[in-house]
Amino acid sequence: RYVDFSKKHINKYGLHRPYLKVVLKAGKKQYWLAIGTNSPAGRFAISSSKDWIFEISVSDANKFDKTLKDLAK
Repeated sequence: RYVDFSKKHINKYGLHRPYLKVVLKAGKKQYWLAIGTNSPAGRFAISSSKDWIFEISVSDANKFDKTLKDLAK
């Protein structure tokens, strides 16, 4: 769910210093997803594809919050 259509308001959603930032590189292109503070439906987020702030579920945000220890068998 989109909550704001202006990147100017990132401070309001905890995205000026995000809780988590995921960066993917494909050739010369780079894509990122920044996850901020808690929201009513999960967490606020913004990505490189749009300057719109949206909400993602806690379960989706937790999928990105892994360490090497979590991935080791």
